[in-house]
Amino acid sequence: MKPTQAIFDPGARQRLRHSLLARAASLLASALAAGCGGLDSPDLSTGQVSGRLTGDFKKGAAYAYALGAPETKALVADDGSYTLDRVPVGSSGKAQVVLFDGDVRADIEVADVKPASRTRAGDRDSGTLALAGRVVAAVRCSGGASGKNTAYKVDEAALSADASGDVAELFPLPAGVFNVRATLSGFRENAREVAVASGATTTVELDLELDDDDGERGCIANGCSDGRDCDEHDGRCYSCTNDSQCSPGQKCDDHVCVLESGLERPACAPCTDDLQCHAPGKCITDSVSGGKVCSTTCAQSTDCPAGFACNGGTCAPPAGCAAYLEEFGSVCFQESQCALSDPRCYGASGSNPGYCTSRCNSNSDCPEHLGFRCEQTSSGNLCLK
Repeated sequence: MKPTQAIFDPGARQRLRHSLLARAASLLASALAAGCGGLDSPDLSTGQVSGRLTGDFKKGAAYAYALGAPETKALVADDGSYTLDRVPVGSSGKAQVVLFDGDVRADIEVADVKPASRTRAGDRDSGTLALAGRVVAAVRCSGGASGKNTAYKVDEAALSADASGDVAELFPLPAGVFNVRATLSGFRENAREVAVASGATTTVELDLELDDDDGERGCIANGCSDGRDCDEHDGRCYSCTNDSQCSPGQKCDDHVCVLESGLERPACAPCTDDLQCHAPGKCITDSVSGGKVCSTTCAQSTDCPAGFACNGGTCAPPAGCAAYLEEFGSVCFQESQCALSDPRCYGASGSNPGYCTSRCNSNSDCPEHLGFRCEQTSSGNLCLK
């Protein structure tokens, strides 16, 4: 077809018209991007926010991010400038930009955020930032497993460093309410809501339950705390799993070291009759497992083994023997976190955790097979490890 014929071809004219319109739209988009703060690769669900932190801040350590989108974290440049990419627009059209001075201050600066556009937050003097808050988090692993491999994060915030261990500090946080999350191989993930105040330290405990669907559950993947031994069949920790782990003259009976004679068994050791239990012995039915375990008779709770309560003339642990044996030595910040009768959180001070224990009259009141002895303290006699 000759060029002059294309002018009179309706199909050719239509294709030419579409080509010109597409080119015009592309040129218009480029002009808008250059003149109106648009982005080269527009994503209408996010925008870009920049700003400047002025005053005295720690170079190389200060950073900014959009609250609720910690993946936007960006270092503050030496001149105080920062740029946050892919900030979610949200329904309000506003972003809460968290500014951390790299030292002790973290606060929020509210900024506009527009779809596929660049916006600018106001300059902020670091001296006007509020003091950062912090959370000290600890895990209590069911089955007595070690929590040293636990990893923590705050869903909405970017921390200055990775947080891990059975106890860890999460810093810095602006004032607000956050979800603190703990993950550990072989356990189900857990999260708790925590209110953080400016300049304050908040403590939180997260109970981690065994993931029975994980072949490396509990202590199989993480080992045991307090020198206990791991049963690789159920992933739980016990005072013993075989006879070689007991003292001479003892044997391991249902994970508790007992005398080979079968007598003088401690609290929560398996039994078939009263005579097997340490006097004044009583072989009772465990309230949780339904099995027979050793206890004692009593007139009041002070007659009972540590952590037991007197109920109807018989001593019993409040949450069953499995919980009783796990609670002694488990991490705590306050007594209410210990599932024992007459609980104590020994050694806890402020944000420093202690461990769960209870009162005693003699060593035989304590779970000696777990390494506890009755010792005098300023709070009275306690089972200490």
